Amino acid sequence: MPSLEQSCRFQDAVLWAAGSIDNYGQYQVQSPVEIKVRWEDVQEEIGDPAGGTVITSSRVFVDRVIAVGSLMWEGKLEDLPTPVTNLKRVASYSKIPDIKGRNDRRFVQLVTYSDSLPSVE
Repeated sequence: MPSLEQSCRFQDAVLWAAGSIDNYGQYQVQSPVEIKVRWEDVQEEIGDPAGGTVITSSRVFVDRVIAVGSLMWEGKLEDLPTPVTNLKRVASYSKIPDIKGRNDRRFVQLVTYSDSLPSVE
């Protein structure tokens, strides 16, 4: 039986990992990759670095470290619409070790983003 950290990720998502920051202070993103996730549409309130609060729209369980500022879209890479709609931006990344400290459960919390991609590196 797979561990909790590896199980339940049967959905597909497209990830544009955050890259460098351009001259205007905006994240550039890397080329899209398809990953297996568990996508939950839940609204939660989290703190932001400026001391305020942000309301997230989704929690997504992932198998890798994902940088804040990355973009995600629920679905397969081959089904990606042109132009891209319903993009989400990673607002936070969390890692929780299991009781024995051998595996980590990783998840990101997403906020609604615009329907246009920033420049791709």
